[in-house]
Order: sequence, then structure tokens, then C-alpha cells
Amino acid sequence: MVRHRPAIAAAGLLVAVVVACSPANTSPAQSATAGPTAPSVTASPTATAIARRSPAPLQPVRPSDLVVRIDTLGETCCPATAVVATVDGRLITRADDGTLVERRLTAGGARQLADEVIGTGLFDRDRIVGLDPAPGVAPAPHAISVRTFRVWTGARTVTVSSPVVAQSDEKLYRPSAAWTQLDALAARLLAPESWLPVTAWSVATSRPYVPDGFRVVVSTEQVGGSQPDVSAVDWPFTIPIADLGEPLSASSQIFTPVGPGTKPLRCAALDASDAKAARDAIQRAGAGVADFPDGAFSTGLMWKAGGSGIVLFFQAVLPDQSSCADPY
Repeated sequence: MVRHRPAIAAAGLLVAVVVACSPANTSPAQSATAGPTAPSVTASPTATAIARRSPAPLQPVRPSDLVVRIDTLGETCCPATAVVATVDGRLITRADDGTLVERRLTAGGARQLADEVIGTGLFDRDRIVGLDPAPGVAPAPHAISVRTFRVWTGARTVTVSSPVVAQSDEKLYRPSAAWTQLDALAARLLAPESWLPVTAWSVATSRPYVPDGFRVVVSTEQVGGSQPDVSAVDWPFTIPIADLGEPLSASSQIFTPVGPGTKPLRCAALDASDAKAARDAIQRAGAGVADFPDGAFSTGLMWKAGGSGIVLFFQAVLPDQSSCADPY
């Protein structure tokens, strides 16, 4: 059985970021004690200063736009999206190198994919499918990967999770019928070209996924290395970096590999053009940026006026996401 693990890459970023990998079903870690209130900082005007503006909102999506989504959570860290299919035919899958690629289904192909998922009968309710030990076996406690399916059933989004068992551990467990079906379904959705007919595709060739926007999680925490100060960034928006977005809800399941920081995490949604403008401004100030295979990137800035630093994590949104208010 092939296991799809999230790929994490470092790009020589001179920022000491404490990575907090939260399970997919827990809220992001946040500090219970807020630090002292510090003034917001706006970049100093320069000869090349640009006209500041408000970020443009992303095009909203509805829960019913989703056909199916699969996320995996590794044994030790970090959820990663494996599959997203939407009713308009967009199909995004994660390649073995961690990059995201996109193909397009016809309207009929999207319906056939939805019928394949719903037809399993596995998504009549939210549930967690567990594992039973094999007869006479008492497996020692150990970390295990988890796969989560989210499926629009016509009335609501149903969430079903099941473990992903390494081949070396399969002899320790007695798989249930539901676990076996979910494992087989995941394999089919990761390789739909193996069973969908040619007529189901409008674009069958994989191409790099280009996100429509990014969710930006902002954490107030110490930053190491020689990163520039916030005041050196010719920020393109009217709202200062430290005040970007809104406080992230404690019940949010958005993955946040930053923090916990000294203040509640904040989150903003930027379209692709605004995210590029923000990145360009940060890099012009001399800040290092770390890129990840799935299109995410992160950076950190000193914040002398606030007595701390600011870390920003830009997460590429997928076609079933459009804001920081999304449930995942």
C-alpha cells in the first residue's frame, strides 16, 4: 500500500520558527496569555513607495461546490491535502514530490466521480473508522497516520476519518470492511485516470496547480537571524502587517504551522495578485522566504516597536476554500 506523506521543504530561511503541527481535528495552538499591547507599524514612506490599497476579497465558495476532499495527517506532523474535486470539474491531486497538480473533468466526469464516492455507502454519517488488533496480537502504542474524507452528500458535508497503516504494520491489525473500502477509494481517487473514461476529461494532462489566493496566518513571536524590521517593508496595503486579518477562531481547523506566539493568531485571505504584492514587498526589504512544494511559503520579520517579531505563513487555498472562516 502506497502511503502519501506530506512533503516539507526548507529554503534556507533565516527565521527561527517553532513549528506546531496540530492534528486535523484540533484547533491551532494559541497562547493563553496575551502580551502587552504594542503599536501597529506602517512601513516608512520611500522614494519608491506604492499607493496602498485594501486587499481584494476572494471569490466565495459554497459547501455544495465540493465533491470530495482527502487530507492526510502524518505520524508526527502536518496535514496535507491529497485530493480535491469540485462540481465545476476541477481536480487537484498531490504528486509524490509534494507538489499539487490540476486536471479538469467534464460536467459528466464530475458527476461520475461523485457517484463513485457516494455509491460506496460510506458517507451516510460523520464517523471515525478504527482498527482492531489481529487475533492474539497486542500492538505496542505508536503513532499512526490518519486520512480524512470530506464529501458533499447533497444535504451537507460528511466527514469520515480512517487510519493509514504502514505495510510493516498490516499484520498487526484486522481491517474492517469500511477501512478496506476507504483505503481502496483513496487509491482510486488519487489515480482517477485508471478508471474514468477518456470522455470524462476536458483536460487530462496534469499541470501545476495555480491557486486563486492564499490564507495568511500571522503570528507574533520572536524571529531569529538577520531578518529586516517591519518598518523596512513598503507594505502595499492600508492595514499594517501586525493588524492583517482577523483573530483566528479557537474552533478553527485551519492548519497553522506557526506560533503559538505571544498574541492570538490572525488570519487574512488574499487573492493571488495581492499575495504576490505582499511577497515582493517583503523580499525587496531583504527578508528571506521559505517555499514549500505545495505552493505555501513563509517568512519572518523583526518588530522592534512591538518588542517581538512577526511570522507570516501563506497557505495556498484550494478550490473548496475562500476565506479564514472556512471550517478547514
